[in-house]
Amino acid sequence: VLDDLLGEAMHPELVKRGGTVFEFYIHQALLLPSHVTRLWAVCIDTRRHATTLAAVHELYLDVVTHVAHQPPMIDHVFGLLDEVSQLEAHALATLRVLATSGQLTRVVSWLWSAMKANKCSGDHDVEAALALLDELIVQDGTLLSQLLVDCVQTVEGRGQGHDAALWFLSQLSRLMSEGHKIELLAEHRHHVNVSFLCTLLDDLTAYKQQSPKGNHADQIKRRLLALHGSWTLASSSGAYTLTNNHLDLLWGHCVTHATSPDESSLFFQWIRLCETLVPQSHGQVVLLSLPLQRHLLTKFQSLDGTFVTQDALECFQLLFGKVNAAQNFLDDSHVVCAPLQSLEGLSQLWHLAVHASDVTVAEDTISTLVGYHLDVVPSLLDASKQMFVDTAIDFFLAAKSAQGVGNHVLRANRCIDLLRFFLEACGDKAGTDEAELTVLPSPMKYAGGSVPPPLSPSKVKRANLQWPPPLSPTTTQGPDQRDTDVAAILMEFQPAPEQVQNDRTSSLQRIDTQRPARVHPLSSEQMALAIQASGDRCIGGPPPSEAYGTMQATVVNHPHFFDALFSILDWPGVTSERAWELLCRLPSNRALLQHMVVLRDSRTSKVPWQSLLDTSNIPRLLYGLRLVEALLKPLTAECESHKHTPRRQWRERFIRLGGGLHLYAALLHWSHTPSTSPETGFAQDLHSTCLALLATTLQYFITLDSTQLASSPYDLALGESTLPAFIAQLSLHKIAAQAVTMVRTSPEANAVVVVAATRLLFATVSAEDVVQWTDADLKELVLDLSVRHPSIRADLCAQLVLFVVS
Repeated sequence: VLDDLLGEAMHPELVKRGGTVFEFYIHQALLLPSHVTRLWAVCIDTRRHATTLAAVHELYLDVVTHVAHQPPMIDHVFGLLDEVSQLEAHALATLRVLATSGQLTRVVSWLWSAMKANKCSGDHDVEAALALLDELIVQDGTLLSQLLVDCVQTVEGRGQGHDAALWFLSQLSRLMSEGHKIELLAEHRHHVNVSFLCTLLDDLTAYKQQSPKGNHADQIKRRLLALHGSWTLASSSGAYTLTNNHLDLLWGHCVTHATSPDESSLFFQWIRLCETLVPQSHGQVVLLSLPLQRHLLTKFQSLDGTFVTQDALECFQLLFGKVNAAQNFLDDSHVVCAPLQSLEGLSQLWHLAVHASDVTVAEDTISTLVGYHLDVVPSLLDASKQMFVDTAIDFFLAAKSAQGVGNHVLRANRCIDLLRFFLEACGDKAGTDEAELTVLPSPMKYAGGSVPPPLSPSKVKRANLQWPPPLSPTTTQGPDQRDTDVAAILMEFQPAPEQVQNDRTSSLQRIDTQRPARVHPLSSEQMALAIQASGDRCIGGPPPSEAYGTMQATVVNHPHFFDALFSILDWPGVTSERAWELLCRLPSNRALLQHMVVLRDSRTSKVPWQSLLDTSNIPRLLYGLRLVEALLKPLTAECESHKHTPRRQWRERFIRLGGGLHLYAALLHWSHTPSTSPETGFAQDLHSTCLALLATTLQYFITLDSTQLASSPYDLALGESTLPAFIAQLSLHKIAAQAVTMVRTSPEANAVVVVAATRLLFATVSAEDVVQWTDADLKELVLDLSVRHPSIRADLCAQLVLFVVS
């Protein structure tokens, strides 16, 4: 019957019906070991069809179940298992049936011996065998205790089965987390102690000294879980624990000398696992005490930016919250300690925010850091904001001074992101009564105001904030120079009523010892006083920053930050773009604006035009032109109030001292060659905006006539001598030729340059007494205005018609 049933022509349905035959033989005590062997041989025959193998295996398990009361037959089944070289699904299923049939102790012993003999062909088989072993040993506390002791002795002896022992110990964490009661017998508790925990650490040290294996991450994970399970068991039975030195050793192996961020992430996950309370029969087990938590917080100060992963951040946040909550520094996620520096781990959080290389992690870290500085009690808010700004600027200055060392570019970018994120979260708004400038229609202004709507502060992730901070195309316009910024500076130099009105520089010669800019002529006593005042401020370090109404003003007027931010505009890549983006969201720098107002240098009496309007750097030049634009706010003949006098005075001095000629030279030397064209789209927009504003500023002075001047002595001087002398030094033909070049070399995308150049061209030609147009010139001009730039054709044609009519 067996030959026919299990022959080459066997059928699954016939095999299923053969169970009755075997059941009869078992009841009649006629079943022989050879019959069981015949079934087992088919079960392990991989040449058979899967359906057939499943049917035979089911029949075999049914037979084993029925012979469980026959010791000789059970011995024969274990003998068949001994002949198997690799533990597979059929063998594990047989062991499970034997265990449920009263052979639990023998099955656990056999299975553990097989695992120690490395009878599992791969990690998948090991995990299956471990799953069965875990399922069986939780049914018998004595077996579990004996097996744990054997694991401890195997690891300590580093004999056969070392890997299997680590595998099993790593399973303790899962079993405890699932609520299983894992305890050692009283006579076994002394085996799991601090000495054994040190043995596990030594095993990790020995492994790290080897070359990484293909499953390196799994090897590290296995050892960490084994340490966690053993530590939990030792703490519950004998109050044993690890020390700071042990944690330092772990940090060094798994973080400092990690081969990849994934390896360090495993360690941070392990820390969070240790923070999870494990229920035991004698109460919950706490592994990381408060001193250990505080010690771990300090370790983040040295964390490399590559290893600042999401797991690292979540681990830090967990430790940070528990340590500070235990000291009553945090109350429902609000900071209640004073001063804010009392928060333990705050400096480490700054380190993570500045050094994080992963963009997503940087977003979460910066959001967390900003939240802790803004989610404070109202009485601490102002001091907290100021501390954030000062700390961020210190990090930025350090990154800037470390140029060429390490990841200084990344740190500079993160500091800029920190400040931008923080200023948006603060939500400081300028006064609504500050008017927009209209005298020079600036290209690429914000449509709905000078800056986008600010974001509300929150410790959670800002949902409406894009990350990384987008470089908005509208920021190529340059910073928004507010009317009140200019007015405040100019009013400091308001001419006194008793001064002679035709003294065009008297109002600019007054000394203010708290201002860096001064102007000649000064008396010897005044100069000595100014030098002494400047020297006194430099002895004790940087000059103190003044108090301003908003955080934006505080940042931009920091004595060192603005200069450093301006200096990195020369850096390649996105750093200069981020710096410019931040500049565009800040008000005008008071010191630079004051220098632009005073014009003359206090030491040399000369005007440093290249410093005020730096033609070698496009962002610097555009920033300076924005200041000029702000100072040239609309002045008409009807505006004769006293508050406009400083503006009229400055306009006349700007031309008389050479500002117009400096811009004229910059326009003529502007290069349009492809080799000097910007590489990125952002740089191209910035380049075009600066060129358009330069042309528009020159056009303003060329078209300025007496009808736009008032009866002010400064306007009279401007109209009678200063402006004519300036125009006489210009070569209007060269300006017109440059304007034509601008029109013809600018791509269609730079429509703002074409519009500004066209207006400058017509303004220049209109200023000439006699204009000669050849047919070829006129044809090219019409082609330039009507064909080459179709997107702005209507505007250009309207300008052409207006020129012809006039």
